[in-house]
Amino acid sequence: MIDDTHQLQKMLVSQGADLAITEIMAVTPSWMNKSGGWQMERLTRVTVGEDSMGSEVCLLEVGEGAVYHTSHQPDFKVETLTNLKPIFLLSMIQGN
Repeated sequence: MIDDTHQLQKMLVSQGADLAITEIMAVTPSWMNKSGGWQMERLTRVTVGEDSMGSEVCLLEVGEGAVYHTSHQPDFKVETLTNLKPIFLLSMIQGN
């Protein structure tokens, strides 16, 4: 279980003959996925940016096309993020 983008990046970079990542699943709480409970979905993209206060916000795109974010600001808008950096794209996994 990886719980932050820095750990994810480290694991992706360390892939080799003895470590091959074949799938990444995102487990999101109900406040993030807007459902009645926790969900586990196939992760297709992770991007990190900064909000208007300079705090890091992570964007998670899942296989069904939904995009979740880690901001707790009630009026948060994805379009306002700056310094966007891709951390993971599905094509980064070997075999895709």
